[in-house]
Amino acid sequence: MLQFFHRLFEADFMPHGYCFGWKPDILWLHVTSDALIALSYFLIPFTLIYLVRARRDLDFGWMAALFGLFILSCGATHLLGIVTLWHPVYRLEGVVKAVTALASLPTAILLMWLTPQAIALPSPRQLRAANDEILRLNRALERRVEQRTAALADAEQRYRQMFESNPLPMWVREPEGRFLAVNPAAVELYGYSEQEFLAMTVDKLVPGGEAPRRLEDLGRLVVERHVRKSGPPVFAEVRFRELLFGSQPAWLVLSTDITERKALEEQLRHSQKMEAVGRLAGGIAHDFNNLLTVILGYTGMAQNIVAADSPVRRMLIEIQRAADQAASLTAQLLAFSRKQATERRVLDLNDAVCDMRQILERLMGEDVAVAVIPHSEPCLLEADAGQLSQIIMNLAVNARDAMPKEAVLLSKLIRCCGNARM
Repeated sequence: MLQFFHRLFEADFMPHGYCFGWKPDILWLHVTSDALIALSYFLIPFTLIYLVRARRDLDFGWMAALFGLFILSCGATHLLGIVTLWHPVYRLEGVVKAVTALASLPTAILLMWLTPQAIALPSPRQLRAANDEILRLNRALERRVEQRTAALADAEQRYRQMFESNPLPMWVREPEGRFLAVNPAAVELYGYSEQEFLAMTVDKLVPGGEAPRRLEDLGRLVVERHVRKSGPPVFAEVRFRELLFGSQPAWLVLSTDITERKALEEQLRHSQKMEAVGRLAGGIAHDFNNLLTVILGYTGMAQNIVAADSPVRRMLIEIQRAADQAASLTAQLLAFSRKQATERRVLDLNDAVCDMRQILERLMGEDVAVAVIPHSEPCLLEADAGQLSQIIMNLAVNARDAMPKEAVLLSKLIRCCGNARM
């Protein structure tokens, strides 16, 4: 075997040209044909190498490499066919043919194995049909995206209109407290511009560290005290909702100003308190009036049996005068509690205010001094004395609630357009 390979390049046979009788036409026909075939076979592997390198995504690159080896061996066989016409190196030609056989057999087997897979590959017409279907689906998807985009834009526009035109203050804020959006109603109520709102946090609007506790308040109605840029603070009922503002989580806040309602509630509580005080004063005055009736009765009886020049009679007269004054105060208390029947008659407003001075001094307390300046002329009006006393006391109580300590309550009567006013 080794001797065979040592003599691989020996030309100890008859050249192949003897078979053609060295006729030039037949000789050169074989030379030309084998040369062209060999050239083609040598070009095909280089083309396959270029294809595999350019398309590294191909799954069958190894098959192209094996097929290129087979074609290259076939080209070498045809090239040796030209050489053996003059140099009979038939041993070398046999080795090349053996290499070609070894390359062709696995190539044929693998080709048979790959043929069903190649048959399963879509044809150009199927590819065009699939591409057309993909284009159709893409156009349908684009139309759906356009429709969804238009619907989203319409919904955003409706939300924006509802947000901007809502008469109640609304804003969008981060859970940490920074404002993201605010409507004109909030700008009008709180006095901050939209740019000022967006540059600050809710801590400036809700003082006292109340803002960070809001997670448990989502969905519930919460009453807060809000500070405005200028003017007194306001009380607001606030409701929170979670939403996505753009792509970040946020809270939508709706605020309702209840400052006036709380003031009315406070007035109602004060009125109920005054009503309770009136009922208590009326009960006490009723019982005290019964005692005064007994005192006045016995004082009158005592005056009838005592001599006119007796010192005791003068004492009884002073007791009766004091009892009359106490009866007058009791009548005012009964009028305040509305336990007396309504009786309209002509009254002088000067006298009504002056008669109320003593009870007003006790009602105002020690920190408020009471001064009454009557009009120089009578101020006549038709009214119920008890209701008029009630009106004067309500005015005095309201004035006291608005005054600081150690103040003076001044009641002055003036005339306006022919009518008396206090």
